Amino acid sequence: MKSFPLKPSKLKLMLGVAMLVATTSAMAAYPDKPITVLVGYGGGGGADTIARMYADGIAKALNAAVIVENKPGAGGTLAASTVARAAPDGYTLMVAPTAVFTITPNVRKTTYNPIKDFTPISTLATGMDVLILSKTVPANNISEFVAQAKKNPGKYSYASSGLATSTHLMGVVFAEAAGIDMLHVPYKSSSEYLPDLIEGRVSMAFDPVLLGQVAGGKLKLMGIAADKREPAYPDAQTTKEAGIDMAFAYDKLWYGLVGPAGLPAEIVARLSAAVEKISKDPAIAKKLATTGMQPKAITGKDFAEKIKVDSKYYGDLINKLDLKLE
Repeated sequence: MKSFPLKPSKLKLMLGVAMLVATTSAMAAYPDKPITVLVGYGGGGGADTIARMYADGIAKALNAAVIVENKPGAGGTLAASTVARAAPDGYTLMVAPTAVFTITPNVRKTTYNPIKDFTPISTLATGMDVLILSKTVPANNISEFVAQAKKNPGKYSYASSGLATSTHLMGVVFAEAAGIDMLHVPYKSSSEYLPDLIEGRVSMAFDPVLLGQVAGGKLKLMGIAADKREPAYPDAQTTKEAGIDMAFAYDKLWYGLVGPAGLPAEIVARLSAAVEKISKDPAIAKKLATTGMQPKAITGKDFAEKIKVDSKYYGDLINKLDLKLE
C-alpha cells in the first residue's frame, strides 16, 4: 500500500486544528483541578482577607477547589513574579493591591512588566480614601484640622506603611491640595504605627484598615477624600465640602485579580462573571465595609486600562517627588 506524504501546508493546518480542538476541550473542562490564588503578603492583611473572601465565592461559582497561598516577600513582587512566569491556563492567579502594579514598578526595578506580563481579570474591591486622626488632635473634621495645621506649620505629622506606599503618597497629595505642611513618618505597617497614632506621637494616617479603631473609639474619622458623603459614614466631611480639590486622586486604592499574560478569553470571562456575582452579595459588602472597602467588579479590559492610568498617575507623582528605592 502506497503512502502519500502530506504537504507542509496541509500538515500545518492539521496540527493547527488539533491544537485548537485540544485548547477548546481544555477550556470547556476548566477548571478540572484546584486553582491557586497567590497573595504577596502574610496572613491577616488586606490582600489576604479579600483573597479568601473571593476564593470561597469563586470556588462555589466554578464548582472547584480554590487555594489561597501566601507568598510574602519584596513588597508583594515575589508573588507577582511567580504569576508572571506561570502557565496561562487559569490555575495560577493573584490578588494584589494597587502598589504591586502601579507604584512599586515606578520606584524600583521589578522582574515583571505590570502592563505586559499579566492578564487583568477584574477589580475585587476599592477602598475609601479616609483621613484618620489621633484623638489627641483638637479637630473633628477636615476643615478644623486644616485650620489648625495652617496656624501651626510643621506641627502635625502623618504615618504611612513605608516610603512610596499608597498611604504615603495620599498624605503628600492631601497636604499639597490643602496647602499645609506636615511631617511624613514612615513605618513598616499600619499595625506598627497604630500605637503611636493612638497615643498622639503621630497626628494622622490615610488607611481604611484603621476604621475598626474608629469604631472602637480609639481614633477619629476626620473625613473622606470624595465629592459626596459616604452612606456608611454620613457624618464624615468630604474634601470637597472642605474646599479641597482631590478629584484627581479618587479611586486609586483597589485590590484586583490577575493571571499570567495570554490567559484565554473564555477563562477570563468565567472568572470575571464569578467575581461580578460575588460582588453583588450583600454579605461580602458588609464584611468589606468593616475594613473601609467596598466591592467593585469591572471588566478585564477596563481593569487593564485602569492599571495603565493609575500607573501613569503614580509615576508622575513619584517623579515629581524624586522617589527611588534600591
